Amino acid sequence: MDMIEGVLLEGVDYVGKTTVSHRLADLMGRNGRTIGLGQCYLQRSPLIEFLEKEAKKSDDMMVRDYFYTAALVSDLSTLVPPREYRVQDRHWLTQLGRNAFFHTEEMVPARYLLEEHRPFTHNVLLTSSARSKRERTAGRQPGSPRDAYLAAHPEVHQEYEDFVTALLPADENWLVLDTTDCPVDEVARRILAYCGS
Repeated sequence: MDMIEGVLLEGVDYVGKTTVSHRLADLMGRNGRTIGLGQCYLQRSPLIEFLEKEAKKSDDMMVRDYFYTAALVSDLSTLVPPREYRVQDRHWLTQLGRNAFFHTEEMVPARYLLEEHRPFTHNVLLTSSARSKRERTAGRQPGSPRDAYLAAHPEVHQEYEDFVTALLPADENWLVLDTTDCPVDEVARRILAYCGS
């Protein structure tokens, strides 16, 4: 299976994925490279937009994850790899981790997401300490029911990260990067070095 040319940033809530992805895309773009910045899905479609809107109507994490998982399956099943170099803020690993950690009922077999996802040429898992997660959750309003739950249960937040870290495929190249007390520019520079840029 061909890899997607780009870098995938994964990690649990509040580790800095979105901030880092924007900074990384900006730095890479300064070198004259055409960069596509993606979030959650590799190619948006009317079906994915509909499923996302439906998910956000509910405060029930399981209901939301059913819709998000359906959107991811749609994305994987119709995937045409992007032409430009992609900096991707989340894709398959985040949803696999949510489904397996938070729900006893399997929404779609985990094997499907493991086997059907398309690896990136560079894959990064952002992590942070429990203290860092507590500070970041205290510093911003929750954007979802899961954010609120993790802010209220910091011990679960760290267990969740450990669980997702254990899901990394052994046959893929992953950089695990701790963002605790590490400025965004430094995180982005480390990822640039990992990508050979």
